Amino acid sequence: MLVSHEKKFIYLKCGKTASTSTEAFLQAHCGDSELRLNVTQVSTRGIISHPFRPLPGTLFHAHMPARELKPVLGERVWSDYFKFANVRNPFDAVVSAYFDQKAYYPGNPSFEEWWRRWSAYDFIWSVIEIDDCLAVDGIVRYENLFDDLDRICRRLDIGFDRASFPRERAQERPAVGGLKIPYQEVIPSVEIAEEIAHVFARTLGEFGYRY
Repeated sequence: MLVSHEKKFIYLKCGKTASTSTEAFLQAHCGDSELRLNVTQVSTRGIISHPFRPLPGTLFHAHMPARELKPVLGERVWSDYFKFANVRNPFDAVVSAYFDQKAYYPGNPSFEEWWRRWSAYDFIWSVIEIDDCLAVDGIVRYENLFDDLDRICRRLDIGFDRASFPRERAQERPAVGGLKIPYQEVIPSVEIAEEIAHVFARTLGEFGYRY
């Protein structure tokens, strides 16, 4: 999660949407552009949240949802600043989460085993909603990452060079021939696909994603 007083934007971080790379690109407008340590920066320039988990006594954390952030920042900042976030097809995002997390589960679980053990929730919609209404002004789709970021950066008067865009945590998912394995080849059954669709129903409906 980022706040820039310089460029007057709020970036909400949805997991598995290239959000860590987007943060790394944008944080130069919020504080120390070199700092990617386990700390939270709060300064006159802005706010750079702890990149992964909240620390004790820290108000701001990486995946802080809009409904929690708005009252902390206050109505004036929330209303005046441009708020945006990355989103992604939930089926693709869940498969990315599997490859990211499975090493932390004993026994190198299959996708189905991981899914049954994971406390599944809509980690996209839950970050960007308030009272079940979309709470951001702009959306960057993972599937259209560079074009959408370029459009938003032009609005914020930020130079965007896709060739120098950071590639944070981009090697977690196996690839064949330079292309990531399609999520359809990882999700093992229609039953599990339907369960994912149920959990992520709000994201699917809001952004028109399909299996």
